[in-house]
Amino acid sequence: TNTFTFNNINSKSNNFISFENRLENICVRNTPARKSFVRNLTAEEIDLIERVVECELQGNQESRYLGKLAIANVILNRYRSDYWEFPDTIKGVLYQKNQFSPVGSGSIKKIVPTELTKRAVRDALNGIMVVEPDVYWFCTVSAKRKINFETNLQFYAHIGGHDFYSLKD
Repeated sequence: TNTFTFNNINSKSNNFISFENRLENICVRNTPARKSFVRNLTAEEIDLIERVVECELQGNQESRYLGKLAIANVILNRYRSDYWEFPDTIKGVLYQKNQFSPVGSGSIKKIVPTELTKRAVRDALNGIMVVEPDVYWFCTVSAKRKINFETNLQFYAHIGGHDFYSLKD
């Protein structure tokens, strides 16, 4: 059994449950699954999310599950958000200029999502969250634009090789 832990997570609530499935020491929040949570996404929209998640964090190792789940959470957070900066469609969120590098590079057209990615996206669609609903951004630890993130946003957590951010309070 693998053990994973979070470092520097700034939880805004204590509404966390232990997620079981060989990942006993990880805490994730389980939000109620309801239709308004996913707004009846089409198979095409779900496929797009899976492709972006796979491109952002490739691999089928169980240790990558949380990172994939967090990326899917960010996509859905943007989709559900009333924040003016984000489009109100999945395609609009994913194709928004300069937001998801696999879209700009075209790599989402070539990638085949793993079963692990599909599971992470399905779990995110069912309300499993590893980041808070106001976490809208992530970048790799070595990203060139990371200084923009650190200057303008609030660090939330490091998960799966990515740093996640929310708006500053």
